[in-house]
Amino acid sequence: MQSFEPRELPPESYRNKIEAVACSISDPVQKLRFLKRAMDGYPEKNGSGGENSEYDVISVNRSPETRTGRFGVSGYILGLGLFMIFLFGGGILVFPFKGTNKNHQKEYSRYIKDPQISHAVHYPDVTPAKEAVALPPVEKKELSPEIPRYLDKLIWMVEKSDDSEFYSNRLKINTTQTVENIPRGYYLFKKGDGKLLPQGVFTNQIKGVLYHASESDIFAYRPEMTQSIKEYSRLLIRYLNKKKSYHYFIDRFGKIYRLIREDHAAFHSGNSIWADDEFLYLDLNHAFIGVCFEGKDFETNKPSDTAMKRGNQPAIVPMEQSSINEAQLISGKELTDWLRVKYKIPQNNCVPHGLASVNPYDRLIGHHLDLSHGFPFDFFEIHNKYEEPIPAITEFGFTYDNYFVEIFHGKIWPGIAASEKIIIERAKEKRMSVTDYRKMLNGKFKQIFVQTKNRTAVRNEVLSKVDQPGT
Repeated sequence: MQSFEPRELPPESYRNKIEAVACSISDPVQKLRFLKRAMDGYPEKNGSGGENSEYDVISVNRSPETRTGRFGVSGYILGLGLFMIFLFGGGILVFPFKGTNKNHQKEYSRYIKDPQISHAVHYPDVTPAKEAVALPPVEKKELSPEIPRYLDKLIWMVEKSDDSEFYSNRLKINTTQTVENIPRGYYLFKKGDGKLLPQGVFTNQIKGVLYHASESDIFAYRPEMTQSIKEYSRLLIRYLNKKKSYHYFIDRFGKIYRLIREDHAAFHSGNSIWADDEFLYLDLNHAFIGVCFEGKDFETNKPSDTAMKRGNQPAIVPMEQSSINEAQLISGKELTDWLRVKYKIPQNNCVPHGLASVNPYDRLIGHHLDLSHGFPFDFFEIHNKYEEPIPAITEFGFTYDNYFVEIFHGKIWPGIAASEKIIIERAKEKRMSVTDYRKMLNGKFKQIFVQTKNRTAVRNEVLSKVDQPGT
């Protein structure tokens, strides 16, 4: 029969040993069994029950029933060690050594500085005309600090579909209205007072951008007029394509349409003159890209009774505010940036049509006046051409009449006065009167104009039966 006599508690040192071992046993059932065996076996193992008992508590824990719990502690310690190793190793991957990071940044920077743009976009090669010859070498000149370094800017085609092209600077071109015309080809003349090139240089290179306003009727730019605006733009595009008028057209919502393929001429400039630091351009239909904004910046004048009697008031006057809106300007800037990068066009050859258009027979500037006032040169990051000399005046002695002055209420471009000053200085250097010097420049123009006009007419007649409007 089991005895219920009270038993003497083991000494404190022994109880501490039991407690330490029991804490290592995770299974509660095994822990109770161990405690029972340890307490029951104390008098048997050590009859004195003193504090110096040498009873082997560990041997009790090593019984088959408690090995699982000890293995659990060892597994826990082993797992903790593996976790620390993994954490340290992962830290090396996430936070690389300083030297390795520098090498990575150096390699990354090298690819950023030297992008492989040849794989970004490929432009079709323009088939040169049979008569085309290489342009004379042009000395490279450093751009002034105020001019953006467009030729170092990277703009590439991102996507191309059957109806559009999308570029890295946000430029999107609708190509559904593109038609063909006459392949580019024009005569280029060296600038300066020296001897003219006898035949000029025949080339098909794109050298500039000529900006236009359609000067067409417009609807109020309001939400309720959306469908009317869209329909009018559609009809205007159809008309412009029939006339082969411009390479690009920007409607009132800023949508860009390519009308004439870039390697073909468009009949956008009429009789116009422009020049850069090296060459003279008299056939801007072929030499420049024509970009037209839908809108107008002139309105019909309402003559006073006095003016009607005198008959000297102009039929048009500048509008106080141009109808060209912000959406169109943003699209025009994106298009200009891409064209400048693609064809390496200097800022000097980005010009409004009104500053280049001339009457070649009366030797007068301002034959067409679209964008001849209010053009936002700063927005396009090009120099203000209203303030710069006019090539038609400085190179060929053109002038202006009273009608031109009256249109602008006497406030003509500052560049005209600068041009007249150049004429006076050059005449003085040649010891000629201003009148004689201007006649000499007029004769120079006549020689080039007649030569260019005849050759261009023959070539255009062969290539197409379409007449150039506005000439």
